[in-house]
Amino acid sequence: MARVVANGIDFHVQRLRRQSPDGAPQPGGPVVVFLHGLVIDNLSSLYYSLANPVAQAGADAILYDQRGHGLSERPPRGYRIEDSVADLGTLLDALEVSGPVHLVGHSYGASIALRAALAEPARFASVVLIEPHCAESHGCVDWVEDVADMLTACALVLEHNPIEDNLSASERRKRGSGAGRLTEANTFLNGTTLIEDIASSPPFTDEELGQLGVAVLAIYGEYTDLASSARKLAACVPDCRLAVLPGLGHSVIRDARDVVLAMVESWLAEFSPAGAGKAGV
Repeated sequence: MARVVANGIDFHVQRLRRQSPDGAPQPGGPVVVFLHGLVIDNLSSLYYSLANPVAQAGADAILYDQRGHGLSERPPRGYRIEDSVADLGTLLDALEVSGPVHLVGHSYGASIALRAALAEPARFASVVLIEPHCAESHGCVDWVEDVADMLTACALVLEHNPIEDNLSASERRKRGSGAGRLTEANTFLNGTTLIEDIASSPPFTDEELGQLGVAVLAIYGEYTDLASSARKLAACVPDCRLAVLPGLGHSVIRDARDVVLAMVESWLAEFSPAGAGKAGV
């Protein structure tokens, strides 16, 4: 485990690289940064499912708990998507990562990846977006409002129905880490400006997506409630490959981990010296 201070926040960071027989990390592979989703997620959500296998295949994989999540510092405010993009950039600076890197983001982490690529396209070799929110969602509600509404509902439920207040010690042990994560979510949602900050983040416009100069692989489940986001990316981003996994919803990593991993590894291989160098539509 490493601690890295970036953008004024103390981050928990993990860096994974394939090791030689003597235990030394092997340099030379692509740098791939993994970005997890909101509130109940942390870097462990992507550690075993995607990041470690990608690292063992030769990549330099970087994961970190986003501000407020996991073992990273939790400031009371500063949770706009712009803050998360600034965290990413300054963290890469602190790690002395200079060349273009690949971003792999899941859910809200994918939205951060997309916003970062729009802000500094030269810094990123490609972007893999797994179930991102980036358009108007069902009911014609802006995606930021939709996410904020969902978080507000969760916060109200947790505030008025404390998870562990009335449990015995043995019941708490039986509930295990799940109860602990819900308690953490309660503290996060009700003790920071996360909901207000998410609500103030701007939606992605057709015009800016049309100017994105980074290749994108967008992965969605067939039954996702973010179908409008999938359509928007495919229609607006000049170099976007859309993959829809049949029979699945938002939890494509959980329900089809091997399929998603194979798609990510194949995508990254296209940018290797032996590959095409650039993924096309």
